[in-house]
Amino acid sequence: MLKVATAQYRATNDVQANLQKLCEMIDRAADGGAQLVVAPEFGNHTSFYAHPEQAWEVAITLDGPYLHSVQEKARARSIHVVFNATRRGTQRPTAYITNFLVGPDGALIGYDDKQSLMGGEAQHLSGSDHPGKVFETAIGRIGMMSCLDGVPHETARHLALEGAQIITNTHNSCALDEPFSHIPLRSAENGVWTVAAGKVGPICVDEMIDGLAELVQIPPHLLEALGENPILDPRGEVIARAPLGQEAIAFADIDPGLADDKRWS
Repeated sequence: MLKVATAQYRATNDVQANLQKLCEMIDRAADGGAQLVVAPEFGNHTSFYAHPEQAWEVAITLDGPYLHSVQEKARARSIHVVFNATRRGTQRPTAYITNFLVGPDGALIGYDDKQSLMGGEAQHLSGSDHPGKVFETAIGRIGMMSCLDGVPHETARHLALEGAQIITNTHNSCALDEPFSHIPLRSAENGVWTVAAGKVGPICVDEMIDGLAELVQIPPHLLEALGENPILDPRGEVIARAPLGQEAIAFADIDPGLADDKRWS
């Protein structure tokens, strides 16, 4: 059996503070015995930018201190880590929304970019130019996707057909349809384990809330991520769920091999 964990918390526009919070949650997951922990989408900065140059400036790099710090923490705690951050592309100001998979030896096993962008994401960031990848690890075959990737069925289905036993879904949603509808459905229809990780609290910094609510014509209290992130079995059944509205880590024991049996009963 493999112990996995989902971490939910709020991120701000302070990249260094967000890194410290991520490392703290990795510690908490490792203290609880997890061999894999998954953290939310847009972990280095909120999803709101004034222009693409700002998105580029706060994005992390493959050889920079943000990723190196996570790698060192994963190595120190001997744990697999899936985290999400914006990543600089090769040409300024191109940046991507990227899931990273770090191994317990601190090595970067791989990374994959978000495919389906929405709203301001598409204005200031770029989507993947390739299908999702599945990574062979000591704890099973892992595929990664983010938020809107899991609303239509294609991204998860491709990962399942590529052999994924575990699909991680890092998201930045304040809507109930993801943790209670789309994410469970993608797990059940593909016969895979799913570890979903999202945020709690307002999806933007406090000083932006009223202006954003007016812009999108949604009341401010509905622009808050509620948490309740699930870990699901290959039937789409919830085996663990983080609590409502508070920073937390939820744990579950899973058997990745059960995802290899695609027969329906």
